[in-house]
Amino acid sequence: RTDLTVCGEAASAAEAISAIGQLRPDVVLLDLDLGDSHGREVLRAVTEMNERPSVVVLSMADEAVHALQSLRGGAVGYVMKDTPPEQIIE
Repeated sequence: RTDLTVCGEAASAAEAISAIGQLRPDVVLLDLDLGDSHGREVLRAVTEMNERPSVVVLSMADEAVHALQSLRGGAVGYVMKDTPPEQIIE
């Protein structure tokens, strides 16, 4: 697809929250395994933003409990890291 643009990347929760606030993306692909913290912190911060993007959680944890926690926390989707990129984009 050519109608998608990566507008930013972040290596930590603090960077992610800052970038989301500045760049205002439509969609955030959020890894739950961040070096300095857990992605749920970012998800929680996004849900408090006035203009919040849709958040799709990306994880290695193939457990329903993680998906359920993410969806209850405000994510619109939960995909596994080994999901083909074409399916993630869909």
